[in-house]
Formats: sequence, C-alpha cells, structure tokens
Amino acid sequence: PKPEDDERKDVENNENDDDDDDNNDDDNDEGCDTAADAAPALEISIRLADRADAESLTGFASGTIPPVGHAEPMTLYVDEGLLRIPPAPPSSPSSPRKHRTECRPSANGVEGDAAPETASATARPIEEGALLSVGSGRPGHSLLIPLTIVLGLAERSGGGVRICAMAQPSRKNNNRGAEEGAASLASRGYGDDCKGSSRSSGVSSPASKAQKPLFKRLRDAAGKKGKASLVKELIEEAGDDFPELMAVGADKNCTKNALHLAAWKGDLESITLLIDAGHTFGLDLANVISTGVGNYGKTPIFYSLTQDRNDAVRLLVECGADLLICNNKGQTPCSMAQSHLTDETRHFLCEAEAEQTRPRAAASGGEGGRVKWFRNYRASHSDGNRFGDLDPRLPLDDVLAGEDIAEELEEFRRMAEGFVAAAAGEGDTGGAAAGRSIDDLIRSGDICRFLPPTFEPRSLRRTTAEIRKAKSDQIRDVISAKARKRNGKAPRHWASHVPETNVVEIGGMEIRRRPYRPPVDGRQRPPHETSAEEEELVNATDEEILAKVKDAQEERQEEKEQKEEEPQQQQSEPCVVDVADLPVMTLADVFPAQEVDSGDACVMVDTIGGIESLANEVDASVEIAAAHRRAGPPRADDRVRPDSLVAETAWGLDCEWKPARVSGRDHPVSTLQLATRRRSFLVDLQTLCRQRVGDDSIPPTEAEGRLSDALGRLLSDPDVAVVGFGIGQDIAKLAASYPHLSCFRLFESVVDLEPLAKTVRPHAPRHYMSSLAKAAAIVLRRRLDKSQQCSDWGRRPLSAEQVEYALLDAAVLPLLLGEMTSGENNPILERYEGYFLRKHPQLVSSWRLTFLDHEWIEKSTQMKEAYRVENGSVKKGLSLFYARQTWPTGACAPGAVEKVPLDEQREPRNSEKKTEKSDTKKDSRAAARRVRSQKSMIRLSTLPADLASLPTSGSFLGYKKDDCVHCMLERDVVTSLSEDQYLGFNRRGGIIEMANVWLLFINFGAGKVIKRFQNTFLGNGKNITFSVNPAKELDWSMLNSISASTTDHNDPDEGAPTEGLSKRLFLFIRPSANSEFLFCGECSCVGLKQIDNGFVNLVLELVDFLALTQGRDKDDASAYSTLIVQHKQNLAAMESLVSLRI
Repeated sequence: PKPEDDERKDVENNENDDDDDDNNDDDNDEGCDTAADAAPALEISIRLADRADAESLTGFASGTIPPVGHAEPMTLYVDEGLLRIPPAPPSSPSSPRKHRTECRPSANGVEGDAAPETASATARPIEEGALLSVGSGRPGHSLLIPLTIVLGLAERSGGGVRICAMAQPSRKNNNRGAEEGAASLASRGYGDDCKGSSRSSGVSSPASKAQKPLFKRLRDAAGKKGKASLVKELIEEAGDDFPELMAVGADKNCTKNALHLAAWKGDLESITLLIDAGHTFGLDLANVISTGVGNYGKTPIFYSLTQDRNDAVRLLVECGADLLICNNKGQTPCSMAQSHLTDETRHFLCEAEAEQTRPRAAASGGEGGRVKWFRNYRASHSDGNRFGDLDPRLPLDDVLAGEDIAEELEEFRRMAEGFVAAAAGEGDTGGAAAGRSIDDLIRSGDICRFLPPTFEPRSLRRTTAEIRKAKSDQIRDVISAKARKRNGKAPRHWASHVPETNVVEIGGMEIRRRPYRPPVDGRQRPPHETSAEEEELVNATDEEILAKVKDAQEERQEEKEQKEEEPQQQQSEPCVVDVADLPVMTLADVFPAQEVDSGDACVMVDTIGGIESLANEVDASVEIAAAHRRAGPPRADDRVRPDSLVAETAWGLDCEWKPARVSGRDHPVSTLQLATRRRSFLVDLQTLCRQRVGDDSIPPTEAEGRLSDALGRLLSDPDVAVVGFGIGQDIAKLAASYPHLSCFRLFESVVDLEPLAKTVRPHAPRHYMSSLAKAAAIVLRRRLDKSQQCSDWGRRPLSAEQVEYALLDAAVLPLLLGEMTSGENNPILERYEGYFLRKHPQLVSSWRLTFLDHEWIEKSTQMKEAYRVENGSVKKGLSLFYARQTWPTGACAPGAVEKVPLDEQREPRNSEKKTEKSDTKKDSRAAARRVRSQKSMIRLSTLPADLASLPTSGSFLGYKKDDCVHCMLERDVVTSLSEDQYLGFNRRGGIIEMANVWLLFINFGAGKVIKRFQNTFLGNGKNITFSVNPAKELDWSMLNSISASTTDHNDPDEGAPTEGLSKRLFLFIRPSANSEFLFCGECSCVGLKQIDNGFVNLVLELVDFLALTQGRDKDDASAYSTLIVQHKQNLAAMESLVSLRI
C-alpha cells in the first residue's frame, strides 16, 4: 500500500504532541518525505499469513518454511538491496557485461514483464556471478550464495522470481545490506536501477535532496544550528513566495514554520534572518502561533523557553514577541520562565511584560473586563491534559486545577487582594475593582492592573529540569512495568537488572565486550517478575509520582546545605572561584553610597550640559596628573610615575553596540563609558554624534565639536592612562564608527588589563582571567551581572538595567588596575617596588589610527601591500580601511603611513599553499567529508583483496591509508571508480575490513599513543602487539573472526576454515604520522591479553619476518629493522624523561 497518506497523517499527529516531543518534529517530517520518495513500484498488500493457510500452501510445518519448494507454486520476490555484485575479472575489464532478465513462468501463467499490475515490478538486469545475501545469524556477517542457485530452485519448484526494490527502512535505521547492495549495483554500471535501491535503503542522494519542496528545505535548515548561511540562501531563493513558506494552519503544509524550529534550536542568526525577511513583507513572524493539537497557541518564544534558550528569548523579545499570550496548556512566557531561565533573564522578561501591560491597563479605564489582556488559547483550543508552569492570573479549568496547587493558588489570591486593597486606598483603581471579587478580576484579566512586574507565586505547579527528567523516568518505568506484567516480555534496557555480557573465546581465553555489573540485589530477576517498587509505580497516580520526586529533591537539597555548612579549609588565592556564590557587584561597591543615591557619581552625557560635566572632570583629572608629576622626585624621564599614581588618575573605557545576530553585519558604537575613581559617565554617542561620516569637509555639529575637544584632551594626555579589558577592539570600533571625530585617532597612554593579568600571574591557567567578569570575581570577589551585554543597545531610551550595567563596567576598570598593581601577597610585584608598569613598557602603549584611501587599496595587489605602516598594519572595520600603529608610551612615535607604488608592491603568494597552511587538519577533514557526501559510496567491506598480486613485504606504500587500500585491491577495480564514487571505510581507525582480509595499521608514535594502545615489538621484532577495543563494533567483529579462525584450525575434523567466517590479517606500520606506511605482509594471531583499560592486546606473528629483516646489501639494515631501533630509542627517551620528572 502507498504509505504517503498514512504517514503524513502520523506526522501531523506527532507534530501535535506536547513539549517533550517537540524535538522530534524534524525527524517526523523527514520520515514523511522519505516515505513519499521511497514509494516502490510494487503495490502488494503484505500481511502475516494464517498458520493453517501457510502450512497447506507450502506443505511445510510452521517455523520450517523455506522460500522455495512449496506444494503450491508461488512467485519468489527478491529485494535487490540484498544482491552483491563481485568485481569484474581483470582479464576482460572492458568486455561487455552479460546480463539477463529473469522472466520465468509464475503460478498464474503470466510471464516476465506481462505480470499483473499488482506485482508490476520492472524486471532488473542481473549480472552473471551475482550473489544473494541470506544472513547467517551472526552480527556483522552474512552468507552469500550464487543467485543462480536460487533461480534454479525456483524454476524446479514451478514459481517465478521477481527482482525488485522492496525494503523501506527509515532514514535513522537504514538497512546496511540494502545500502551495500545499492552501492555495489551503482559501482557496476546499474545507474538507473540503483536509484530505487538508494531510496529504499534510506540513502539520500544529492538529487533527492534537491527534489524536496522549498518549504521543507527551509524548515530543515532552520531546525539545525549553524545553518544560517543555508537559511539565507533559501530565503533568497524563495523570493516573493517567502510569506507562503512561513504560513501555518490546518490548510497549510505544516503546523509550525521555520522560525518555530529555529527558536527551538536557539540559532540566533537564523532567527534574525527569518524575522528580518518577514519584515520586508510586513509579516510579524515573532508572533505567529503553531496550530498543532498539542502545541496550539505557541509563538516562537515558547519553543525557546522549552529548551532553556536565554539568549534566544531575549532576542525574540527585542524583536517584538508578544508576552501576553497563553498557549493551550495554560502557560504564558513569564510563567514558563520561572523554571526554564536564569534569574537575570526572568527579571528581564517580567519587565518586558510589564511594559506591554501598561497600554492595556490605560485603555481599560473603568470599564473592567472589556480589554482583552491575554490571548488565551487554553480556553479555545484546550487539549484536555494537565500541565505545570501555569500562570495564576488566568482562570484554571477543572483539568488544570488540583489539590497539589491549592495552597499556591490561595497564596496568590491573598497577595492579589493586598495589592488591590493598596491601590483602592490610594484611589488608583480607576473603578476597575469597584465591587468586584478576585475571581471576577482574574476571569476578566483586570487583575494585571494591580500586580507589580515581579510577584510570587508567578507560576503554579512549577517544574525544574530535574523534576521533569525524574518524572519522565518514573513514567517510563511505569510503562515498562505494565508491559512486562501484561505480556511477560523481557525488560527494556532501562530495567533494574543487567543483561548478560557478550563473551568470545580465543585460544582458551574469554574476552568480555563490556564489564559485567551484577544486579544491586545480588540476583538475576526473571524477565516476567515485577518488584514491589514497580507494582507501586503501576498503581500510582501522577500526583503521587510528583510527590515522590519532590521528596527526593528536598532530601538532596538538605544534603547540599549540610555540605555547605561543613568548615572548609580557607585558601588565600584559590585556583577555582565559584562565581555563582559571590555577591553581585553594584555601583555602591565602587563609589560612596550617598553619591550613588544622589546621582552625583553617575552622569548621563546626552546633552550639551552633560558634555560640560564631562569636560570639567577631564580638566580636573589632567591637572591632578600634572601636579603629581611636578611634585614627584626628579628623574631623567619625567614621565615615569609609580603604579599607585597611574591607578589613581586612570580612566576606565568601555563601549557597547548593538549585537550583530547575522555574520557579515556590523553595527557602530552606541555608547561610550568613561569612569574615574570618583565618577562614571555614560556618553550616548548614538544621540550626540552622526555615525560613519567619512567626509572630513563636513563640519561637525556643536555637540560633536565640544565632545571631541573634551575627549581629545583626555585621550591625548600621556599622564592619564586609559584602562580597558581587551581595549584594542573598543579603540578600533570607536574610530571606525566616528571617523570624522579627531579625538578617536590618537590614544597616548593605554593599559590593557588582559595582558597585565597574565604578566602579574604568569603561573595561572591560560583562561584564568580571560574576561572582565572573571577578573572581577578573582581580584575583587564580586560577580558582575552580564545579562545586559547582548541586549539591544541601539534602542532608545536605554533601560535602567542597561544604564547601570554600562556605568559599572567602566567604573570597575580603574579599581581593578589598582588592585592588580598593589603588590599585596604577590612576590612578583614586590620586587619592583611600585614601578611594575615602568619595568614592563609593553603594558602601557600609545595607539594611532589613520584612515586610508579605499580606491588605492582596491588597485593594489593586496590590502597589506598598499601602504607602508611602521609598527602596525592595515585593518578593516565597518567597511573602512585604516592603519593601526602602536608603540610604548614615551618612546619615539613611528613615522607616518606612506603609500607603496604599484610597481613596488609584492605579488600575492601562491593562494593554494596559503590555504593549505591556514587550514587546520580538522577543516581539511571536514572539507573531504563534504566532498564525499556528494558522491555515491562503495563499502570497502564488500570488495575482496587481490591476494594474487600483493605488494612486496618491506615496501613503503604511501602516507595515507587510501594508498595502502588501493594496493590491496585489484587494479581494475581502482581504475573503474568514477569521479562521483568513493570507497567507504573508517580512515581514522586502525582496523579496516575487506571482504576476505583484515587490514591492521599501527602508528608507532610517542607519548599518549603508546600509553593508550601499548603497541610495541616483542623480542627481535618477529612478534608485535596490537591493541583492540572490544567495545567498538569493528574491533569486536575482528575478534569474532579470529575466534572462528582459531576454532577451525584447532579442530582437525573440520578441515580448512569456512570461507567468509575467518579472514587473513595483513599489517601496515609507520614510525610517526609524518612517515609512509611500511607493508609487513601477512601475520597471524598467536596470543592475546586483556589489560586494565578494557583493551585487548593481540600478539601478532609476522609470516614474512625473514624477508622484512633482510636488506638490499649485507651491510645495510632493512627499513623494518631501522624502525625497530627507532622505536626502542623513543621508549628509552620516554622512560628517562619520566624518571627526571619524578
């Protein structure tokens, strides 16, 4: 039967599941497309036959029915995915292939292609020598028999044979045999026929991907993280059809659009691209609801909340997400945030909801109940189930209500009554509460008029990640226990008992694949037996399960509190600081509390008056620094100042700008923060100055002129240090954002705290103080709230939280400089006697930025060759080119930037070599995988090695494993590979499987390689140890093969080993990753040992040892002997190094 309609119906049902199933939507959609593509030509209704009918038709008893030889002649259908096509013989590589189409008489008398439509499979051309995989009962192995034998048996039994594609495995659980058959057919020239096999085996080709509908490709890309570039391409491809692709509803293709999936995945760049594209068509995509039965009324922000995406939630709120909405589960964004987001994001979300509530509160006036506060989809589209994280401001139906939340609900009512009474006492109800009960106010939504942004309880039946996971585990155990009790089946993998481990015997020794863990109770319970705890779970209600989970949570919390109360050894400078336990830093920790409260310590510079206040503070600071220099002791260099004076007169500098959610976009600086030890200034550059004015002939405005003069006096004074953390980015960003302001082109005295921290604490870990927040936590023992760091700094007016965050970030910088250079408990600083910065001139530097001619750079051979820049280089920011020069403060300034004539510019180097040097190994491997993904794969495990023409033992074959594999294959097989085909095998593993041999690779390196794998030579080198990890599937298959080989050899009655069950071993070794592989020929396993880390060391004996050790001349050592000597020298060097360390 055609599966499209049924599977699409299942997909729609799956999309309507609850939050816990939201992450499966992508897979469900893929299954829908796979089913549509994989619909075979065969249209046969298949079902399990009745036992009596099967036995009467076949003449065999149930359980012993073979595929042929039945009493009633019946057609035998063979899945072409089970076919194996051997390589063509080398003698006639170019000879025409012999094919034949099997058209034998069937039971109904119809021949071959004249079969009825119910079995209208196109007859496949089958090559002579084709093999059929019929299984073997052993994992990883299958018995291959000639297809002619099956055809002959079917002919003698009177039934026909049909070769067709029938297997329809899902994309997740694709049939390995079908995949191999498809690749094998493709490799032998059956291009058209193997398309059906490719689809049926779940292997997606590039062509099938391109045939997907555009809306499906857009959803797939948005539902994966890091696919923003692909999302952008698909949006451009959609063009004017984009609104149709984002539409949802019962009459549309899906119940969720691409933005819902991007919000669930938390990809900020994809979210921004989709919302911006929607704005061009006038679409408010941030507020489009999903329409599934189990998720009706969910806007994209709900999907981000489900996955605890704090940053995505903030972005969606900034993009206009409506927070006054209730999904069909009774949840609002703020009620879900109580158990899914951090404290800072929860507070941000509540404040944003309050902002959206104010206009509705003003519109309600005295007409209570006429304003629709919330869009309540629980009331209109309820799914009839009970959920948690409910909003108490909305009425609860009988399903959502319960005894478990009665106390919380009553607490909310008392709290609401208090706020209503307080508003009535102040006369601020506007008539909305006159003569109305709390229930009436909740029903109408007018209760929101009287509640503050934050109140408790904000959420009813609140859940946490631990509670949700524990409840899910409990429910899963209930289902498992019920199923075992009803059907008597074996328990699932999460059952309390441990199944038997896999064991293989080699040479009289048992090797266990996994370490055996006995049951907790010391006995193995029968599969059908149910414990008392499981019996209790079967009969327990959801409330009882949740109560048990809460009890467990309380016990863990008590244990945690007891551990915290235990006395701990105090350390003067702990290497690890628990930032979460530190108190949050505020402006009162930097400036006197009375000045903070009065507003004298914090100044907002967004007017001419604010600029004058900043200018007065700059003049005072410059005068204090000059007075200290004049009053100091006479020195040869009058610029030398002690560290304490530098910290006392220093200014902190920090910048904020709108975050770029999309790669390639950049935004100019919005605010500049400057702070001394007494005051902090927030300069609103976005309001005062014009951005990106590149024409110097345009005169500055009055505000720009005054601000530039004040900042120029501050930044160009070498006696006043400007302090920042990673300040280089801020300086460059300032100059590129406002190129017409001369004040941002010269910074005379700059101190970057990031390199200073590494110099002061040279023995600290690399990332010990890699950010301002870490430095404040370690040095000041305070936690900086960074929740506003990625907020929208381009929006005006700025929120109170943004203003406080910006002022504090700058105010903490001079304080940190003073603490870092104070020298207390730091012997490194003490020996410099207060002049640490003087002895380290690289820590105090001058910066100069010069803007360059864009046209000249375009004419030049490359950007860095266009200008001659002394002590610097050419940079680009905000589409502007500039030269950045730095030198130690007080030293001679470098010369001016000069143009380099075109005839003197150097030509660019070889781009290919430059790319190879810049690309890491990881990038190159990823690129190779991308290339291979566009080709059809031929599994190496299906191809035999050419044992008649093996390489000579002791010869070098190449640097890559592909070179070694090509030497083992028949030459015709290698040359017959087309450009769109490749050999599929694990190129990073030490074991490679072919149809008749195992290829073993050893890299004799040093350090971790030897410690982990312990590969080494034994004796004179005739024996080598080879480490195997039984937990890996391929390693375990090889151990099974060795076990079968040793069993067959040890049993003289059985004769030679069975073909296919045992394979020969061939060894390749090299001294290091930079060397070629040496072919050591065939080897055999003569012993093994299981070591502590779970690995197994095989002892291999080289069959061609004599040939390997003989050099070309009597006096010359062979390559193999030289490798043994080098390896022993490496081992000796390692042992001596370890002894020295000890």
